[in-house]
Formats: sequence, structure tokens, C-alpha cells
Amino acid sequence: MESTSVERENPPPNDPQLPGASPFPYSAVPLSRTAEIATEIAVSYSTAQLLAEVSRDTERLLKDQVALAKAEIRAELSREAAAMMNGVGASVLVVLAGMNLLLVTGVLALARTVPAWEAGLLTTALLWLVAALAAVRIRRGRRRT
Repeated sequence: MESTSVERENPPPNDPQLPGASPFPYSAVPLSRTAEIATEIAVSYSTAQLLAEVSRDTERLLKDQVALAKAEIRAELSREAAAMMNGVGASVLVVLAGMNLLLVTGVLALARTVPAWEAGLLTTALLWLVAALAAVRIRRGRRRT
């Protein structure tokens, strides 16, 4: 008895469910066989299997899109952070230059009452005292925590 339907007991050789199979099983097939291939696919897969595969593909596609969006956001944020850090670095340099000029102005003002070398020495000693007091305060704060 000859069967008119095309049923397969074995899956097609390029079945996407087989390990190492191509996701496009019939991509290299001539167009003249398109109808035959469509019939084979329709017969070899049930509607439930096709829907399950579409669902898996959609889920994979969504996950890939989310991962791509995250990567793009990270790249954009890192570029913006680098640009912002360049601006902060330049600002810090300008502030340090301004503080240096303020100290020079203090030394010059003090030099009107005492010799210039003594004014420079007093200003340096005052700065070292402030730095030492700040270091002691930071060290005490670390011991408490």
C-alpha cells in the first residue's frame, strides 16, 4: 500500500534541532524545489513544534537585543565618563595653580614686613603644619571605623 502523504520517520539532515545543524537548513537549495521543501517542513514539524521554535527564537532574539542594548549603554557611559574625567582633571590643575598663586601672594605680602626668605620659610612651615594636622585627623578617623 502506497502512502500519498510525505511522512518522515527520520528528521531532515539539516534539522535545526540536531547538534551542529545550520539554522537555515535549506538555504542552498534551488528555487525549483521550494514547494517540495515547504511540504517536507510542514509535514516534518507539527504546529506545536513550529510555535515552540518561534517562541524559542523570539526569546533568544529578545535576550540578544537586551544584551546589545546593555553593551551600547556601557560603551556610551564609559565614553562620557572619560570625557568628564578629562574635564575634572583640567579643573583640578587650574585650582592647584590658583592655590599656588594665592600662596605666592601671601609670601609677597609677608615679605613687606620680614625678609623675603623668612616669609617663604614661614609660609612653607605653615603649610606643612596644616598638612600634618590633616594627616593626624584622617588617621584618627580610620582607627574609629
